[in-house]
This record gives sequence, C-alpha cells and structure tokens, in this order.
Amino acid sequence: MSLKDIDIVENADSIEGVTDLIADSLIDYAQEYMDSFSKYYNSANRKAHLPFVLKVIAQPDCEAVKALIHYA
Repeated sequence: MSLKDIDIVENADSIEGVTDLIADSLIDYAQEYMDSFSKYYNSANRKAHLPFVLKVIAQPDCEAVKALIHYA
C-alpha cells in the first residue's frame, strides 16, 4: 500500500496488517515532521504535507489514525 501524495509505502499479507503498518508509519512521520518542523515545512516537496500531519497528530490513538485511511 502507498499513500497518495506522501512517500509512505508498506507491504503486508492482509489489508488489516498493512493498515496497521501504514498507521504506525504515519504517526512516526507526523512526529518527525513536527520535531523538525522548519526543515520539513520549508522543504518544497513536504510543505503540502502539513494539513495531513496535523490531522494525524490530532488523533487520540492509532485506531483513529487508521480511520483516516481510505482505500481506492
């Protein structure tokens, strides 16, 4: 599975497994983005990620982050 517009790709044997991995990766990325905010925000290819990063960090737990993931 890959996320549209964000460079996160994961692979697993099931939808549930890959959703868990993607959610964990999103949480890690959002935290890294906020920890190094000026680096990420001032990077042309990452600036547009801010709204999604804020949405991820606003979630109370991993299950809520998983609910943000939609399949196409």
